[in-house]
Amino acid sequence: MLTNVSNHLTVLTPGRFDLRIVMHGPGVNLLRFGARNDPQIAATIDELKLAGVRFEICRITLTRGNIPLSQLCDASEEDIVPSGVGRLSELQMQGYAYIKI
Repeated sequence: MLTNVSNHLTVLTPGRFDLRIVMHGPGVNLLRFGARNDPQIAATIDELKLAGVRFEICRITLTRGNIPLSQLCDASEEDIVPSGVGRLSELQMQGYAYIKI
């Protein structure tokens, strides 16, 4: 998924996009385990963030999974959205395209 997003960025005009990665359910494991255990994954996430990609995390997933924010690599309270699926719906209503990878 990270490779696909990185590739996508190579064809976009810098500063002319708003790309979000909305994580819910098992998707939060990218930050919980993947990035914490693999320096290359963490570095790729850092590069994407520096390029303007926002990572948004489902609060429902964290609450139901009893996952503290501190277990997620480089995540802060501002990255949390009330519902991942709800956020996807909001973004689609605002004209965002939804691509499931």
